[in-house]
Amino acid sequence: MMQMDFGLARLNHQVWKMRLRSFLNDKEEMSESEAVSHKDCDLGKWMYGGGLDEYGNIPEMAQLDATHAKMHRQIRSIIASKNAGNVDEAKEMFKEIGPLSAEIVELLTAVEQKTKQ
Repeated sequence: MMQMDFGLARLNHQVWKMRLRSFLNDKEEMSESEAVSHKDCDLGKWMYGGGLDEYGNIPEMAQLDATHAKMHRQIRSIIASKNAGNVDEAKEMFKEIGPLSAEIVELLTAVEQKTKQ
């Protein structure tokens, strides 16, 4: 199993939020393919590459998995909407990203603390 850098994982989720905002403000281009499956990003590779097996006893892991998958679905929907010309709809959907990202950061912190015990 690959080692998880929890600090980097938290940072990466903040970066995604900023990139998405730049995309919505026409400062960056994005395609749906950039919002890979929740299993194919770095966090997903760790979770499905042994993290869930090793730390599945930590209650926050299941919640992290579900919230992480939801965030990826939302990001893909936002990109698809904006690229289809539905900018207002995409901006409305973006409102969910902040709370989802915050929850992921909190869950990563909780899992990190419990893996050190």
